[in-house]
Amino acid sequence: MDKKKIIIAAAIAAVVAFLALVVVGGIGGIYYLGVVKPFNDTKEAINAGDVDTVVDLYDSLKRDGDREFVKNEMMKYFENSVMDFKYDRISYEDVESRYHKLGKEILQSNEKAESIMEEADKLNESKKNYLKAGEYRAEEDYLTAIEYYGKVWDEDPNYDAAQKAIGECNELQAQAMAAQAAENISGEWVAYIDLGEFLKNYAELDHDINFDLGLLFTFDGNGKCNISIDRDSIMDACDANSDILNIKFYEMMEKEGYDRAAADLMIALYGYDSPSDVFGEYLYENLAEGFGREGHELDYTVEGTKVRISSFGSGITGDFIYDQNVGDYVISFDEKGNGKIFAAFDEFNVEPPWVFYRK
Repeated sequence: MDKKKIIIAAAIAAVVAFLALVVVGGIGGIYYLGVVKPFNDTKEAINAGDVDTVVDLYDSLKRDGDREFVKNEMMKYFENSVMDFKYDRISYEDVESRYHKLGKEILQSNEKAESIMEEADKLNESKKNYLKAGEYRAEEDYLTAIEYYGKVWDEDPNYDAAQKAIGECNELQAQAMAAQAAENISGEWVAYIDLGEFLKNYAELDHDINFDLGLLFTFDGNGKCNISIDRDSIMDACDANSDILNIKFYEMMEKEGYDRAAADLMIALYGYDSPSDVFGEYLYENLAEGFGREGHELDYTVEGTKVRISSFGSGITGDFIYDQNVGDYVISFDEKGNGKIFAAFDEFNVEPPWVFYRK
């Protein structure tokens, strides 16, 4: 082969080699730009926490392994986002925004992501309930506050504080109810008991009578209660049984040597209107004597709508009522203001409860 042919062959070989390098380099460049670089850029965006760039680059990823890597990394990122929200490092709106950005493709149809978002929703509702509870507590609406504290999720970091707050609100509610009850019960209340059977035997009456005696409870609002005999109830009861009592009165006067005219004159001289009034005054004087002229003063405390009257074991005694020993009286008032009294009696012939009425 002559020298000229050798040079031409070498030149052709060089051109072919060059073209081969160009082709290989081009393919490699295309592969790098189309496959490697998007993935590297996505990894950099992940490390930088640039979610928007990750989402934008995700469609450019060609390899299944690259896509799976990004999905796993973004799932970790989303889980951490919910954890940050749990401890108030970011807002619920931030979590929701990230979920929607990632959910278009990266987390789309991902059951784990959906489950985590449901937890975020539940946690958000729990946090709202905790805040609402605090608002109601500040407004002294303790019952509503307790209701909302009870809705705080046990996975919420506020849960322990909510449980503690429930106990505190219960105490505050009890104090508020006690203060309101103490204010509402101040004044005079009458509880009636029927002494008909006792008076029938005491006065040796031939007929049964209904005789409602009133015990007068006077609350001063400062923890003191005075219990005495209600004179009005005695006079009213005597007036209601005047036919029977008048006959008995004239019988008693006749035994003492006074006829009806003399008896009526004595009634008028003492300023009474009828024999039953004389009977009532006599009964009141004896009953009042049994209770003490100024009544019987006891201490009381209020718990919600219940009032506890402590007699220190001395009891309230009266020869014309009953003879007993009392521990504590407990009065329970309803929303209308009426109440019932319960007591611990060793011996007592009138069954409680008695109904209370404001005088």
